[in-house]
Amino acid sequence: MIKIIFASTNENKLIELKRIAREVDGDIEILSLKDIKLDVNVKETFPTLEENAVKKAKEIYKLVKNAYKDYIVIAEDFGFFVEELPDICGVKSNRWYKGTDDDRNKQVLKLMKNIENRTCFYKSVFSMYDGDIERVFSGYTYGKVSGEIKGTNGFAYDSIFMINDKTIAELEPEEKDEISSRREAFEYLIKTIIKEHENE
Repeated sequence: MIKIIFASTNENKLIELKRIAREVDGDIEILSLKDIKLDVNVKETFPTLEENAVKKAKEIYKLVKNAYKDYIVIAEDFGFFVEELPDICGVKSNRWYKGTDDDRNKQVLKLMKNIENRTCFYKSVFSMYDGDIERVFSGYTYGKVSGEIKGTNGFAYDSIFMINDKTIAELEPEEKDEISSRREAFEYLIKTIIKEHENE
């Protein structure tokens, strides 16, 4: 069995990762920081998603390495990038504007009013650390900023992120997985771990 600690308390992300892991390989255990009763918030102080993901994985590993010796620690940093708003969102997607996801979505729509180029993308970066080897995996989802908030099956910027004629928040979980930047990065991570275990 592959044993993983996900350096997050985000239940939505955990549910998504467990669903993806079941589809890739059923013999994977994923624990969140909440599962192991670790109450810690690693500050994202670096200017790139990659650096922040690595920092989180390494700092959490230091805290759990004795109690969870057989576990690999993974961490994710995630960004919503809008081509016409390069100075907001991005690496600071969850911090650039105080409030809820809904508040941030409304602010993006306000800033994008009357702007024709609505190109945007999600970028998900996972870091894996086992005390020795550090690896980084990235995934992307491309789309457009919608004109209004639509859908309830999502979080972050899903309700204003259009792919074809629907927002991500209007998609079913299985449909979302097919285009998910998080799935792309996490699936690559899982397959790498599986391959390494097979070669041991």
